[in-house]
Amino acid sequence: MKQILKVFKNFNFSKEEQEQNQMILDMVYELAMNEIIEKEQDWDEEGAHFDPQTKQVDYPSGMMELFKKCQENDLFAIIVPEQYDGFGLSYTLWTAVIELMARASLAFSMFFPSQSLSIEIINNYGTPEAKEKYLPLLSSGDAIGAMAFSEPNAGSDISAVATKAEKEGDSYYLTGNKVFLSHGGASGTNIGLAVTDKSLGPRGLSAFVIDPKIAKDGYEVVRIEEKMGLHGSITAQVALDRAEVPKENLLGKENEGLRLILGSLASSRIGIAAQSAGIAETALQESINYANQRVQFGRPIGKHQAISFMLADMATQVHQARLLYLNTAHMKHNGEDTQIESSMTKYFTTEIAQKVTYDAVQIHGGYGYSREYRVERLFRDARVLTIYEGTSEMQKMIISRGTLARAQ
Repeated sequence: MKQILKVFKNFNFSKEEQEQNQMILDMVYELAMNEIIEKEQDWDEEGAHFDPQTKQVDYPSGMMELFKKCQENDLFAIIVPEQYDGFGLSYTLWTAVIELMARASLAFSMFFPSQSLSIEIINNYGTPEAKEKYLPLLSSGDAIGAMAFSEPNAGSDISAVATKAEKEGDSYYLTGNKVFLSHGGASGTNIGLAVTDKSLGPRGLSAFVIDPKIAKDGYEVVRIEEKMGLHGSITAQVALDRAEVPKENLLGKENEGLRLILGSLASSRIGIAAQSAGIAETALQESINYANQRVQFGRPIGKHQAISFMLADMATQVHQARLLYLNTAHMKHNGEDTQIESSMTKYFTTEIAQKVTYDAVQIHGGYGYSREYRVERLFRDARVLTIYEGTSEMQKMIISRGTLARAQ
């Protein structure tokens, strides 16, 4: 955590803000490193649960108890505006919290980027009624945020969304299938896209807050994914069958959903970058510990140049990742446009996470391939980072287009 605080000293926080940041980060570090990290292996082995008969989804044993500790410590209130029961603190602090959580468990840290994106979208585009209802729930953690963008034929190209929204009276009724829904079935709010004017193509999409309590039988979990990693986190497929969405849950204006969602994804990508730095930091520390203990050819393997140089590269890459995500987060905190920088940050840090976790397994040798050692799980978990919230290839498209446009 000292590395994070060193970077914070370079930002324009007042003395009081610096003390507040340190107090919160100390508390998060204690929770993450003394309690959450002890459960990560159990969560990976147990996985999330789904009952096909009742359609009930559940997190692994003990995860929601630790989620409640986050609630008790008001962690989800950090970036919620004060008028909606939040603290209105910096996005810089929020991303540092995500890094610390990801150091302990990437699966557990999944609550945080989803929560912040839901908060940001509703705060920026929600009706007064939606803000009053959902922001306090997200702030307290009584509602878990989820994104309902992806569909069977709409992944990187979310403009290909086919879910229909039909307006009848004071409500919209949504019909379609959503896939790869983090927290699907356990969430209190789902930010989703649906077609409101087919003749307009991608410009005929609207964004909504889909509330499962209002949608009732129109919102049904079909299955949860059996994934390579992140076993403790729920990833669901959800069927919408005339799921009711009241008109006050429309986000922004009708037929402007794609623009507002694409604009909002930039900030969530900084959160994914923070996750990447966190899991890479843990892989680095596991590798350092192992390199100091494992003896080959008469001395610890960390004394051999081949391994020591790998550790040097890993440490440098983790440092770069942390500097990059915190700097981009602070740009956002200061109100700057970070569309391109967010893509740069996500692309760079997630690729670093792949490299560092790969090297961690390599340093552990045969033991790195064993589930007995943490690096095996870190390697599996980290693989998704270059995929969700926009693949590395999509980030390069955004970066290249933005760079060319700036040059002109």
